[in-house]
Amino acid sequence: MSEYLYHYTTLEALESISKTSLRMSNIVKLKGDPFEMHHGLDVFLHTLMEQEIKSADENKKGFYKVVLRKIIEQLAHQGRNEIFPSLYSLSLSEDINNQYLWNTYAKNGEGVALKINTSKLPLKSILNFKKINYDVNTLINNLIKIIDESYPSIMSESKVDENNYIIKAKNKHITEMNSKSILEFAYYKPQRIYINENEWRYVIRPEHVGLDSSDQEYINLPIKNSELIHGIIPGENCNTNQLMKVWPSYIRA
Repeated sequence: MSEYLYHYTTLEALESISKTSLRMSNIVKLKGDPFEMHHGLDVFLHTLMEQEIKSADENKKGFYKVVLRKIIEQLAHQGRNEIFPSLYSLSLSEDINNQYLWNTYAKNGEGVALKINTSKLPLKSILNFKKINYDVNTLINNLIKIIDESYPSIMSESKVDENNYIIKAKNKHITEMNSKSILEFAYYKPQRIYINENEWRYVIRPEHVGLDSSDQEYINLPIKNSELIHGIIPGENCNTNQLMKVWPSYIRA
């Protein structure tokens, strides 16, 4: 992957960015992402049930059972949307010549593509910056890895009854495991029709970068545009005179 990726947007959105900074959208509140997150949750629950059925280890059976119970209790108490933490995402693409992206996100080429220096993204790591996955089996394997890595820490601080089933586990460890799993949902799209977008997604919780964690539709990245935006590529139908009004530092090529 190149250090530089592209964010397609309209001139109207660019004007807003010029006055503040690049903004990120709430995954659960906006567009098709709620469906993707809910589908990911269904896969997670199904994976836990499958692992419980397959496991020959009675302690692990109990482990899967208690995690399932806690998630179901949380769903019953809070509802599906409320179970997800506040996650905000920025979608980027490897492709600067993608006509679908120009038409869909840059108003049929009237907008622009921002060349983003991904090395400047705050707290960027392999945990919060990934290429979108369209394969459910990859998602399942990632979830199983997270679950198995969490098992020792949860078991070490758990009480077990005479049937070797966990009856009390430390909520902190289960919460951490669930948070890591939910983050995997943010990088999964079940609709393979979008595979040609070549999308990468940067995902953060606002409190991790010192921002208000209230349930807003958008938040602004706490980094100057001059550090993050390396250049602007106008679409084939972009009015460059209007672009220079919106973004005075733009130099016509």
